Amino acid sequence: MRKSLIVAVPLVLALASCGIFRGGGDKNKSKLAGERLAVLTYEARTTADPDLAETAVALPPPVVNADWTQPGGSASKALGHLSL
Repeated sequence: MRKSLIVAVPLVLALASCGIFRGGGDKNKSKLAGERLAVLTYEARTTADPDLAETAVALPPPVVNADWTQPGGSASKALGHLSL
């Protein structure tokens, strides 16, 4: 068992690192033709819709969450309007 482990570990490491010595093969990739267009523009400013300026925000009453039984607070991960 120990002898086969001594042989197997270096063999697995050598096979896993084969791409390291040849540079990973990314050098022969061709570039895509065409113009690159930005989808997310961070220079653009967002503004509030003036038609919604007078709309009231309605929230349910705040609820005290005594304990977090699961990651995210609950199974649905939607705790609603929590009080501080």
